[in-house]
This record gives sequence, C-alpha cells and structure tokens, in this order.
Amino acid sequence: MCIPCGPKFEPLYRDTEKGDEDWNEFNDINKLIIRSSLRTEYRIAFPHLYNNRPRKCKKKIYDEDDDWILPDGVEPFLKDTQLYTDTTAAGISLIFASRPFNMRSGRMRRAEDIPLVSEWYKEHCPPSYPVKVRVSYQKLLKCFVLNELHHRSPEAQKKKNLFRSLQATKFFQTTELDWVEAGLQVCRQGYNMLNLLIHRKNLNYLHLDYNFNLKPVKTVTTKERKKSQFGNAFHLCREILRLTKLVVDSNV
Repeated sequence: MCIPCGPKFEPLYRDTEKGDEDWNEFNDINKLIIRSSLRTEYRIAFPHLYNNRPRKCKKKIYDEDDDWILPDGVEPFLKDTQLYTDTTAAGISLIFASRPFNMRSGRMRRAEDIPLVSEWYKEHCPPSYPVKVRVSYQKLLKCFVLNELHHRSPEAQKKKNLFRSLQATKFFQTTELDWVEAGLQVCRQGYNMLNLLIHRKNLNYLHLDYNFNLKPVKTVTTKERKKSQFGNAFHLCREILRLTKLVVDSNV
C-alpha cells in the first residue's frame, strides 16, 4: 500500500494469509455492489475503518474547535492606528525571508547559495510532469523518509575537562616545588629517559650531551646511519627538554 506518486516500501508484516482476510476474491463485496475504489489516503487516515487487519496504527484525535467569541467590552489594541501602509506587504515578506535576509542589522556576510529547490520533492508532484520526473520525486522522498526513520537525536554528552582527566593519569602530575628545582629534575629524568632509548637500540656510537644535542662519536656507515634514525616523538621530546635546560641554566 502506498500513496499515489509517493514512495513505496516493503510491507511491515508478511504473515497475512489470504484466507484470513474478511474479504477475498470469492466473497468480495465489491463484486456484488458496484462502488468506487477506496483511495489510499482513506486507508491511512482511517486505518481501522478501511483496512482488513490494521496493526501498529496509533489512534488520531479529530478535534473540531468551537467558534471563539470575545467577551463583551473588549477593545482591540492600537485600534486608532492605521492597519497597513504601502510597505506593509514588503515588510511581512522580509520578516519571513530566509536567513540572513530577515536580519535588520549585523556584520557583513558572504554571498550564500540558498537551496530553493531542494525541498520541492517533499511536495506533491504534479501529474502533468513526465514519468522520469515523478520517479525521481519518489526516490528522493523515499530516501528522505528512510533517513528520518533511522535518524536518532544526538545524546547529551558530558563536558570533559582535559586538565582533570590528564591529572588523573600517572604521566601528568602537579607539584608545589620551586619551578627551577622541578626543571632540574625534569632535565635529569629526561636525560636518563633518552639515554635509555638510545642504548635500547644498541646505538653506542651516538652521544647525548647534557644540552640534549645528539651527535655521533665516530664516522658512521650507511647501515649505522639508517639504524640510528629516531622518530618525530623522540626529537620533539629532545627539543622540549633542550629548551627546558636552557631556561633552567639561565636562572641557576
């Protein structure tokens, strides 16, 4: 079942037996009484009335509003003001214009491509259009409906404080030491760390001095030079420690 010129979907339930229906091809009341065919819009608007076995259908509330009557003695605001002027229509159309044209003031903006045509497929396709245009309408509408059905509203995420989460690890710690003393400890521990990395790769021909300059102690071969290539992280740590050493040396 689908609305004419609308998207077609697979049936929600496939367990419907032809014999279980109230009206089948043998006792169909349409064979006895000549009547106009039921429109699909009726089946959707009144599912329990026009369908054989409706399931997963929510009841719709049809509420007819009573005529609203103002109490006696009510006078409208601005009754002495003119109702409209020559520029009223242009002003109303400007209020309901798309952003940023409905804004009275603000900073300068670049020219924007406003999608005027992208919403047209949600409207009813005129039957005078060719078949390929109507099929395109159906496909675009079906894709839009499927995306809306499968779209979940994003869950509210907690705001994370990066400094607190880093402080909770063992790699980032706070101290109340004097900053020069802390800098001396960082330089000493960093020097030991880089030396351990160098000797782990068995690169005894590389020397790391206390100013964190890495130099060979002999003329290295091509094979040794390729073996002694460190990554970006090693040299980044070395340069940071070198800067720390320079700052500490200038204050000690």
